[in-house]
Amino acid sequence: MISLDIVIIICFLHWVADFVCQTDWMAQNKSKSNKPLLVHVGVYTLVFAPFAFIELSVLGAIAFLLFNFVAHVVTDYFTSRRSSRLHKEGKLGSSTIPNFGFFSTIGFDQFIHYVCLFGSYVVLSTL
Repeated sequence: MISLDIVIIICFLHWVADFVCQTDWMAQNKSKSNKPLLVHVGVYTLVFAPFAFIELSVLGAIAFLLFNFVAHVVTDYFTSRRSSRLHKEGKLGSSTIPNFGFFSTIGFDQFIHYVCLFGSYVVLSTL
């Protein structure tokens, strides 16, 4: 089971890492090139490092950070490309599945990140 304190901390850190620490350069270019994508995810991972090493064992922290680094790269690789295309096409609102609009794609991206963060924390907190 995961405590409410941990849920709040993970949500806050995710917001800081994925939004506050993402520069315009990262946001505008991660859908076009892997370098800004990897820089974005590297910064994202560093934001979570203190939390991981405080809350998990050393092995658990390393696994948490590596898993979420890879999961974030894969997720953002696809969702940033899709959302960039939808934004250029002016398809901002929700539409019927499977034609998610820009904001639906961003929301789904966030859903995937939270599933990865909470799931990996729960699994790896047992190490």
